[in-house]
Amino acid sequence: MWYNELYTLISYQLHRHRCETWTCVDGEGIFVLDGERSLVKGGDVMNIPLGHHHAIKAITDLTFIEVQIGNPLVEEDIERFEFKW
Repeated sequence: MWYNELYTLISYQLHRHRCETWTCVDGEGIFVLDGERSLVKGGDVMNIPLGHHHAIKAITDLTFIEVQIGNPLVEEDIERFEFKW
């Protein structure tokens, strides 16, 4: 489970060996998938396919659950990119 305080973010990134599903539990944020922004809130589910750029920024205190599917599930499977919020 991730907890992001107001205005904190998870960097714009992609993974080569895993897909992810994020479920927003509480709060609001701006979710980005391949450059497209959308407002998310408690109850929203974000599916992130393998190899797609993604990020999230809290606009209130934000809690979400991250489920990763792939092999290997390692920290080295993160490529970070610049993104202008």
